[in-house]
Amino acid sequence: MNAKDIWQEIKNIKGHPTPVKTLLPNQEANNLARHFATRAAHDKLPEDVKHSLKQLQGQRRQSVLQAKLESTDIDVPLSINELEAVLRKKKDSAPGEDTFTFSFYTNIRPSFKKRILDFINKSWTQGRLPVQWKTAVVIPIPKPGGRGHRPISLFPTLSKIMERLILSRLLWNLPKPNNLFGFTKGRSTVDAILHLVNLITYRRRYNKDNKKNIFNSLHRLLRSRQGL
Repeated sequence: MNAKDIWQEIKNIKGHPTPVKTLLPNQEANNLARHFATRAAHDKLPEDVKHSLKQLQGQRRQSVLQAKLESTDIDVPLSINELEAVLRKKKDSAPGEDTFTFSFYTNIRPSFKKRILDFINKSWTQGRLPVQWKTAVVIPIPKPGGRGHRPISLFPTLSKIMERLILSRLLWNLPKPNNLFGFTKGRSTVDAILHLVNLITYRRRYNKDNKKNIFNSLHRLLRSRQGL
């Protein structure tokens, strides 16, 4: 870190960050388009990488189509209790084009919740999602110093509710891998560290016992050859 970076950190600590450069709307839109065009250009990948990605997508599609869950409860219509549980746990966040927040759906009348649940179940059973639920409002947030943008995609709240309903049901039915600790409910980095410590302890003990058994076997072999 040079002297310029040190003074910049001191300014940030004191509450005087570098102001963000403001541009005209057209300039801002063009910069954003160029930024994402250079970062997400699929045709710039090497040919072997694109071929591998295409094969991987086909394999994943086949594995999903052939996958079978032991429980048949996952395909039943979603219940009002599941909807209420999702609404209780979610906090308000920036909505999408619908402009409705989670608190709006939490405080509506039970009859309206039932109509929303019927609509979600229709989408769930038919395997079709409304186009509006897949449309996001992308908000580019400028990074300090004019170093690009950090985009945030805002989806309609109803699509978030349905996503959470399906996720809760999948997590309930899918088994938890023994060696997966990240993004897993009820597990943390502490569990990963304890798992690693147990593996190291087991390996050391196994190797120690294994060396001891080898030494005893060699000792018995030498004694038998000596006629003892």
